[in-house]
Amino acid sequence: MPNLQKLIAPLFIRRLVQSDKGRAYILNQAADAESSDEGKIFDEILAVVDDPKVHKLVKIHQEDEERHAELFLAAAKKIGVPLQEVPANLKLLARLDIALGGFFQQFSEGKRGLMDIYLLLQVIEERATTQFRQLEPEMRKVDPAAADMLLGIAEDEVRHLKYCRAISKQYAPNPEVLQATLAEFREVEGRVFGEHSRINLEHCLDEKFMDLSAAETFFWRAILRTSKRKKLSAPSDFSPVEPSFLQVHLAKARAFASAN
Repeated sequence: MPNLQKLIAPLFIRRLVQSDKGRAYILNQAADAESSDEGKIFDEILAVVDDPKVHKLVKIHQEDEERHAELFLAAAKKIGVPLQEVPANLKLLARLDIALGGFFQQFSEGKRGLMDIYLLLQVIEERATTQFRQLEPEMRKVDPAAADMLLGIAEDEVRHLKYCRAISKQYAPNPEVLQATLAEFREVEGRVFGEHSRINLEHCLDEKFMDLSAAETFFWRAILRTSKRKKLSAPSDFSPVEPSFLQVHLAKARAFASAN
């Protein structure tokens, strides 16, 4: 059976960005994730890294994410609608932490190493690249400036994936452990993102972030009921060739933006 999440996600994004409230919600949620969620990770990593070269990469990665948060928030505010605080149950990284048995507490206590945390960051970055790939062309139809911002951030994410691979490889005891851990994290993240997507859809419907007709509302509520019943996972469809594929996508998008 085709993955319902994979079929519905592009349509959901399209309808959400067509609304000012929906577009502001997406951008504000992204800003929150970059600042309050990922920001805490880098402070923990920097406290234990003793390799100067790795320390420099981690610091660059941290500063990029802080800059991304500022860009997302500025773009959200520019739309001119009130921004709501992101609900606790829609903070993806917190849900992922719980699903992994209190991952960040384990890292703080030394029970998880630098390989583990950078593999987790890799999985998070993989999700970001697949999301940006879906979001950018829809955003360009209604907010070209925000779409251009997404392109710049997506290019940073390509570089971040290289950091993640290099650092996790450096601290891995062997390639087999690295691949097994990465597979585990991808599987858990897929399950968590599937649940997150269901909660996110329900929140957007309840808050009326999409401008929907009665028939459309019925359709999306039906999708929500089906999704809850089946509890489908949502793997990111990321593959080892994704960075080069994303770079091609970015080049095409930039060419389109320049021509218009």
